[in-house]
Amino acid sequence: MYRLEEEHQGFAEGFFASVVSSDRIHAVIRSVYRSCAYFMDPYAAFSFAGLQDFRAKTGESKLTLLLADRSPVLFKDMICECCGVTDKELIDSVKK
Repeated sequence: MYRLEEEHQGFAEGFFASVVSSDRIHAVIRSVYRSCAYFMDPYAAFSFAGLQDFRAKTGESKLTLLLADRSPVLFKDMICECCGVTDKELIDSVKK
């Protein structure tokens, strides 16, 4: 658990923490693919799950930009399993 030190209490108002399990990351990858046909890498899914938790707790609904610095192809076994696609389908989709 993270605790803000006394000298950093000014950050407390905007501070939010979320715990995201590996099962949740798999669920987010699957959900995003099913709803948007977008392949999300595990690191982006981790961030997106935290954003979902933040929105659920705060009611925040502003548009948000998440940047991913890794290709889902680097995690092809996991992505293919989560989304129910073949290696070829994943690679062809990412090339577009």
